[in-house]
Amino acid sequence: MLAAVSRVEEIIDNPDVIDEIYAQNINYYNENETSFFKNPFFIYLFFYLIVSLFIGGWFVIKARSIDVSKEDLYDKYQDMSKLGLGCLLFLFPLPLYFINRYVKSKLKLYRFSPRFSKKNGKQFYLKSEWAENDFLEKAQILEEKIKSKEYDVWVTEDESDILILEYEGSSRKYTNCKQCRYKTFGRISTKIIHKATYDSSGEKREDYLCKNCNYQESKTIIIPRLERSSSSSSSSGGSSWSSSSSSSSFGGGSSGGGGAGVSW
Repeated sequence: MLAAVSRVEEIIDNPDVIDEIYAQNINYYNENETSFFKNPFFIYLFFYLIVSLFIGGWFVIKARSIDVSKEDLYDKYQDMSKLGLGCLLFLFPLPLYFINRYVKSKLKLYRFSPRFSKKNGKQFYLKSEWAENDFLEKAQILEEKIKSKEYDVWVTEDESDILILEYEGSSRKYTNCKQCRYKTFGRISTKIIHKATYDSSGEKREDYLCKNCNYQESKTIIIPRLERSSSSSSSSGGSSWSSSSSSSSFGGGSSGGGGAGVSW
């Protein structure tokens, strides 16, 4: 108590002490404020939040524009499915997690919402996985089997109109065949012809086969020679193709590409 009284008397007798006190307080505050904003973690967090908001906002605007568009359900599905979040979902999980859930719910809605025939206005009914095979070509059934494509078959109750919609499958092992055009062409084997050494490059052959029409191709790939040093330089490889095919018959019936309606 006495010390406090003595300090007050000192301030009264010597006004310069007041300026000294204010200067100490101001310098202390500025020092902390400056060090806080110069903290690398704060700077990183600030820019991370800005980028997250920007990316999240872009996806929200894009998804909403697709949802309110006047396109039909199938076209909306195709457009929405192209909003692939990919690795961004792991880099910016906070905003994109909710956007990803929104996109998935919309995709489900677009795919399985009731549909009506443009031909006669009657309601379509979605066929089960097994029942739809009666309306698909053999090649399309094969695509579903190897998971390169998925098909939804919508049929009116009296079967006066049929709608076959095509979707991408979960497998990425197959591409469209040059001969039959179905997504049943994939690699079946890889064989090392010559191993790469430190003195010479190697060679390997990859064989491809269409599971629908038996069209075949072989691809020869040059394997770069081994490097003794840790240098990133290496000899470049190359490849060449050879092909052969054999005829085979596959299912009849016609369907519109890209999910167009089909009348039978």
